[in-house]
Parts: sequence; structure tokens; C-alpha cells
Amino acid sequence: MAEALGMIECMSFPAILEAADVMLKLATVQFISIEKTGGGCVTVLVSGELRAVKDAIELGVQAAEKVGEVLSLHVIDNAHPALFEHMKQSTSRL
Repeated sequence: MAEALGMIECMSFPAILEAADVMLKLATVQFISIEKTGGGCVTVLVSGELRAVKDAIELGVQAAEKVGEVLSLHVIDNAHPALFEHMKQSTSRL
């Protein structure tokens, strides 16, 4: 089954941790990573079935906005397997 890739980018580490915690508790998604994306921005990435990833992103954004600023979010449906390989090998992880 094709997996979706979801991401939320925030301006603070506490906000992204809050988002990740809620996403993993309330949606059936797999944690990929939390990564520094530059300029104080931090991104959380999750994967799973498209509906679950969309739900996770929605819940995560709501949680993050209570703590800090959400800069962007995105969901890629049917992400290419090479993207997941790249995420596993990324050296910019926290």
C-alpha cells in the first residue's frame, strides 16, 4: 500500500514536540523524524495511510498553535519510496 508523508513546520521546538505528541497519540501514523530546517524552524515528519496522515496533521497543527507559531504544513499522497529512504538517512535530525 502506498504511504503518505506528512509534515508540519513550526518556529519553536516546544510547538513541534506538542504537535508530534498529539499526532502519535491520536492518529495511526508512524514517526519519521524531527528535523531542524534552519532559522529556528523545526519540522516533524510522519507517514501512514493518507486519511490517517491528514488527520494527524490537522490535530498536530491545532496542538502546535497553542504553544507557538505554525509556519507550514503539507501532505504528499503516495510518496515515492526514495523520499522515505532519504528521511532515514538525513543527517540534520535532532
